[in-house]
Amino acid sequence: MASLNMSSFSSALKILYPDSLEEVWFPEAPFLSWVPKAYDFEGSSRQTNAMFSGIRGSTQFGVALNGKTTPALAKFNVTRKKDYVLGSIDNETMMASQSNKGAIAKAIKVQVDAAAYEFGRSMAVQCWGDGSGTRGVVLSVAAGPVVTLNDRRDCVKFEVGMVLENKNAAGAIYAGTFLVTALDIDLGTVTLTLQGGAVAPIATDLLAREGDFLAGVGQSNCMSGVFAWIPVASPSATPFFGVDRSVNPVRLAGGRVRGGAKTIEEVVFDSLARGKTNGGKFDTVWMNSERASELQKSMQAKAFVDVQSAGKAKVGFQGFNLVTSSGALTVLDDPTCPYAYGLMTRRDAWEFATLGDAPHFAEEDGRRFLRESASDGIEFRLKMYGNLICQRPVDNVLIDFDGV
Repeated sequence: MASLNMSSFSSALKILYPDSLEEVWFPEAPFLSWVPKAYDFEGSSRQTNAMFSGIRGSTQFGVALNGKTTPALAKFNVTRKKDYVLGSIDNETMMASQSNKGAIAKAIKVQVDAAAYEFGRSMAVQCWGDGSGTRGVVLSVAAGPVVTLNDRRDCVKFEVGMVLENKNAAGAIYAGTFLVTALDIDLGTVTLTLQGGAVAPIATDLLAREGDFLAGVGQSNCMSGVFAWIPVASPSATPFFGVDRSVNPVRLAGGRVRGGAKTIEEVVFDSLARGKTNGGKFDTVWMNSERASELQKSMQAKAFVDVQSAGKAKVGFQGFNLVTSSGALTVLDDPTCPYAYGLMTRRDAWEFATLGDAPHFAEEDGRRFLRESASDGIEFRLKMYGNLICQRPVDNVLIDFDGV
């Protein structure tokens, strides 16, 4: 009887994951799962054109004739970012289960699912990020070191066993790394072990997964997420994918509304009014899971709506509706969305563009598994080349629920 080997099992993996790996990571990143997908991000960049001014006219024909113009279009030339997750399987484990195809399938599926989970968590963090790669900001440090984060909810962006790096607010990356050995999400603390000559971080330091940071303020290897496209502060003249967004901040970088002492419902309705005034169209409000729970309880929402993900795999989510003069707004939640903020948006305003599936197996040589050179095992690689793209910034309002 022939043994199950890596070449023959590659076909079995296609049975285990008939709709690609999306169905595994989609639940970890609800917002990005909901965003429309494009798998043809070829060339050096992907251009998206946002119109921020139309053609001029006049009540007098001669004036209109002499004043003919073309629309003002901003050309965002979006480049790809990369993400990798590698997994290994010990050869002894493989051999010990080779007479039971179900056992070997389970062992490999556990590893691949774990890799897809890491990919999903990475995508969740990046899609709500500002492009800086930052996962948390240090509030204080106790002996251990035990780091307390500025926002305790940022703990969901870390995992036990994750290796971190840090840099200061000026953009300088410190030497060494930190191994996460414990998390307390309720307290907002991350316990670290220092590695490679690292010293304990200090207040205001920024934390990221190792390899995500680049030296410089706001520089990283990560995707440009929601807070890069729709920033908290009105954008400066610094080019963003080649565009000076300061010439028309709302139409090129979305609107911004501060809630102050208003209720969640009041802030949402005010944001809708502001967005409509600016020419935006909206169908969805995203917010942190805890904030959405508060809204649901305050309005005693009992009618839920089913929403499907966009992509090759179909994963369902549930939300609830807010009835407005512009129709129903669906409220959806994502635990990675910062608690302080919400995003009023429209589904068709966004696109997650990738080169091939996100992620996909590295099998350029026709094999999904490789023999490891430094250990007695085999290796698989998942990778992604792509970025989040906002095609209509005007269809977005960033809500600062507690800002004044």
